[in-house]
Amino acid sequence: MSRNGSGGYSLPVNTWNPATTGVSATVTDWQALINDIATAMQQSVSSDGQTAMTGNLAMGNNKLTGLSAGTATGHSLRWEQLFSQGTIANLASATTTDIGAQNTSFLNITGTTTITGFGSNFNGPRYLVFAGILTLTHSATLVCPGAANITTAANDSAIAIPISGGWQIVAYQKSSGLPVSIAGLSPRATRIDIASVAGTVDLTTNAPLTDDIRITGALAITAFTVAIGRVLRVTASGAHTLTNNANIVTNTGANIVCAAGDSYMLRATAANTVEVIGFVAAASLVTPLPLSRGGTGSAVTRQLAQTSTATRTTVGTGTTQIPGDDSIPQITEGDEYLTISFTPVNASSTLKIRASCTAAHSVAGVGLVLAIFQDAIANALAVDWATTPQISYCVPLNAYHEMTAGTTSAITFRLRLGGNAAGTTTVNGATGARLYGGVGLLRITVDEYLP
Repeated sequence: MSRNGSGGYSLPVNTWNPATTGVSATVTDWQALINDIATAMQQSVSSDGQTAMTGNLAMGNNKLTGLSAGTATGHSLRWEQLFSQGTIANLASATTTDIGAQNTSFLNITGTTTITGFGSNFNGPRYLVFAGILTLTHSATLVCPGAANITTAANDSAIAIPISGGWQIVAYQKSSGLPVSIAGLSPRATRIDIASVAGTVDLTTNAPLTDDIRITGALAITAFTVAIGRVLRVTASGAHTLTNNANIVTNTGANIVCAAGDSYMLRATAANTVEVIGFVAAASLVTPLPLSRGGTGSAVTRQLAQTSTATRTTVGTGTTQIPGDDSIPQITEGDEYLTISFTPVNASSTLKIRASCTAAHSVAGVGLVLAIFQDAIANALAVDWATTPQISYCVPLNAYHEMTAGTTSAITFRLRLGGNAAGTTTVNGATGARLYGGVGLLRITVDEYLP
């Protein structure tokens, strides 16, 4: 009868079972008994693994113990393998960083080696945290957001899933909160220049993400290629024209001729249809200038196009001297403590550069010199100087220069300080230590006035 369906086995009843005195056992019954025992043994599991299961194995509320850890598809998992999926494990970065081979879904990627692939063990998804700076190289087998390489930073995180032949990063979060860069696109806060054309200006291709643009040139624009819902800040660097029509709806109902420094907003009310809102003419931004010292002429008004300020609140020290003689200070003299990059909107504008600081010297009676330099030009544009009456006595310094911009490219202004004798100069403090918690600071301001 073999087994009874519950795993139990009983010998078949015949002339051999049960054995009875005086009853002859037949050959046929003996063979039947042996056959039944053989069938029962065939249904048993051999300990050396030869027997394949032909049905579900009921454990009767008992455990499988001594189980080896599964390592491939179709293997059983040990208890600790299952619950280690919630434990983060360190994995060193490598050209091929095999995230799928790890017995956890949460990985801390260490090291700085550039990663070109996540391996071919496609067990996913995987949740990744990066411990430092490395490069994830976009490819068909490591698909990155925006089809561009990613430079990681400490505590950036990502989710990767298996795809055909590789892995895809479906989510990436920078620890800074900034968006992931996309190939060929500019961050939203970055101003980019777009040339005016006699016709349609393509904002979809030339400014797909940024919302701050500057239109150069002096041609008449009749339309913008732009997606519905976009709002952009626009600054004019030349006298381009906005042609009022069905594609560009001006707030005056007429063409607008822009001048350098004018600004306005574009709002796309439909695909490739914009309205001009908030137009501000630079000529309306008038800043009165004071009368010249001792003069009797009329006050002059000029258009303030922009202003920019850079500051330094930390203490700074240096030992390079600026000679106290009748030579113009050179860019190799003194020590550089602060720079500012300034891009004029009009080459004919007037730039007013003002610099100020408080400094001290380790030697009494030394002259301290503050000098303004432009780019890599050797001669200083302007200086101010004062003599320290005693050791570590703080003196105020203020330098001023006025010039024609001469360009619409970026200009770098540099502040350098030094004593006219040996010793240590301290900026924003004395004896190498800061004073007044950073409120007394080194500052440079550049104002641009349109012609």
